[in-house]
Formats: sequence, C-alpha cells, structure tokens
Amino acid sequence: MKTSIKEFWREDTGSARCVLIYKTASGITLHGVGTAECHPDDSAFMSQLTGGIIAEYRAEIDLIKKINNYEIKPGIVALKHVYCTMLHSTHYNPKSYEAIRIKKELAHLMDELEENKNTIKEIRATLDKYIQEKDNFYKKVKRGQN
Repeated sequence: MKTSIKEFWREDTGSARCVLIYKTASGITLHGVGTAECHPDDSAFMSQLTGGIIAEYRAEIDLIKKINNYEIKPGIVALKHVYCTMLHSTHYNPKSYEAIRIKKELAHLMDELEENKNTIKEIRATLDKYIQEKDNFYKKVKRGQN
C-alpha cells in the first residue's frame, strides 16, 4: 500500500491528528484520518509521541475501511456481474481463459477483503493493548510506584 503520512499536533489541547493519503489503482485519492486527544486526567503525561501513535493506528483502520468500500467491494460486485452475465451466454465456456481469469480475480479480491477485515481486527487489538498499557503505566506513576 503506497501511502504518504501527514501528522498534526496541538500542544495546547493535547490532540493529535494523522492523515494517510493513498492513491488507488484507478487514480482516486483516499484519506484515512485518525485523531487522539489526551484525557484531562492524563494531562500531566501529555505526549506528542503517544498521541501520534494512537492517531496513526486509527488512520490506518479508517483507510483500510475506505479501501474496502471504494476499491475492493465495487470490484467484487463488478466481477460478479460480469461472471453472471457470461453464464447466460450461449457461447459460455467454463474452461475458457476469460471465465477462469474472472473467477481467479474474484477469488483474489474476496481474499483481500477478508485479509483487510482481519488486519483491522489486529490493529484494533494492538491499539487497545497500547492504550491499556499506557493507562496502567500512568496509574502506577500517579500512585508513585514507578
């Protein structure tokens, strides 16, 4: 996935924003946007690095969802339509190069969609773990158990 990253940080509010810019094969530009804000209880631990990491994870999730919705799913629908149209042709040959190629490409896109769904789950789990570990660390520091 070719992306470029733009990150923004506001020290006064403790908010971070990350924008991932991705150009599809058809030339359309998609933007994955993620934000993070420091909780008021954690303002003593406000960090551009932490906010940036959280915002980037969220931007990755947003971008993958957009790739699924605007690139992969429309491709699946189009290939299914073409294949169903071919099935009704009097000249249809299931062993033809065209039929085999469409089936393979459809299977590839469906695999990619499933892989992206799994990737989103993994990123969410990693993000949840990261936030939980940060929260546990902050609680220890607040209690003086460094």
